Amino acid sequence: MTTLDKLRGAKNIMFVNHHLAMGDAALLSPIFKTVKDNLPDTSISVLTRHYALDFVRAIPSVDDVADIESVMKTSDDNSYRLKIYKLFQLVSFFRRHGCDFIMLRNDRRIPHTKKLRLAGKLSGAGIISISPYLEKHMNKSRHIVETYYSILQDMGFNVREKGKLYISLSPDNKKFAGNYLKGKGIINTADRIIGISPTSNLKVKNWNSKNVAELCENMRGKAKVIVFTTDRNVIEEISELTKVAPVFVGRMEFGDLLGLLSFCDVFVGVDTGPTHVAAALGVPAIGLYGPTSGTIAGPYGKNCLFIQAETDCPVYNPLALFSPLETLQDCYVNDRCLHRDTNCVDAIGAEEVTEKAIWLLNANSSNNNMIPGKN
Repeated sequence: MTTLDKLRGAKNIMFVNHHLAMGDAALLSPIFKTVKDNLPDTSISVLTRHYALDFVRAIPSVDDVADIESVMKTSDDNSYRLKIYKLFQLVSFFRRHGCDFIMLRNDRRIPHTKKLRLAGKLSGAGIISISPYLEKHMNKSRHIVETYYSILQDMGFNVREKGKLYISLSPDNKKFAGNYLKGKGIINTADRIIGISPTSNLKVKNWNSKNVAELCENMRGKAKVIVFTTDRNVIEEISELTKVAPVFVGRMEFGDLLGLLSFCDVFVGVDTGPTHVAAALGVPAIGLYGPTSGTIAGPYGKNCLFIQAETDCPVYNPLALFSPLETLQDCYVNDRCLHRDTNCVDAIGAEEVTEKAIWLLNANSSNNNMIPGKN
């Protein structure tokens, strides 16, 4: 009996992804769609962290989302009594949601994994661990979404559609973005726009301000530039290095961010959420990759490509983030490179990025109706 056969008739499948980031959520969207395609009468729920709630809610195939912080009411108290209390909070949560099956990564590197697995069993739900499938199918030569598809097919699922991510963009968010851009001096939204996201939650994945400023200068007269970053130091550095500062977009509501991303004709970003969300919106995207493998985790979809920093790093391991059998690279753990003075992403020059960005702009300039924000 395949996994799909076991799941038939289930009222609710709970996916536990309690360490999701924005990009992770986008890359999982085809998996949720495939499950929904095969089990249309089954409700798909996701348990994640509070930070990711809005990202997951924007995935069309997900019916319900909850955050683990609210469920477990986490605190700094690690007493045995509190741990038992948190365990039964989880059990109660799974029972209240009527979870027939719980899917999770049984990954020793992720906190609370054992507790979540035990709580699922105590609640009476069936447990499906993804880790053995990841160990079997993980391949450094293909994209993680394609690996997910292989896992689903191994489970018996019929994959009906490939090659894209899925995310919902509301008319209100699109309207907000148009007004926002007009307020920032981008009057004609038919103008070509390039978005740049040079920073991530991990500094080791950032692209330095000098390269960003050079790219901005190279795009003058070719496209309006929007830089997406919440790092005030980076904003100041780029402003000082450019003759005409680009439009800077900092922290905002996720739906409004979606609207702004949809207006971009091309998006350039490091390994960070906005890069993957732009790709999910159908925006041609260029990913800049160093410690992470662009082959595995680059922007996914039509007109998406990546540039991988060429380094002789002795600890580079493309499977490190994805396979439960691997040990995380020290640069992820320490959030800095221990083998060179600068980030490996900085080895990617602005000229190479400019060349590819202009190529994508020209390739899509006569097809603006493909870009959501241009409709």
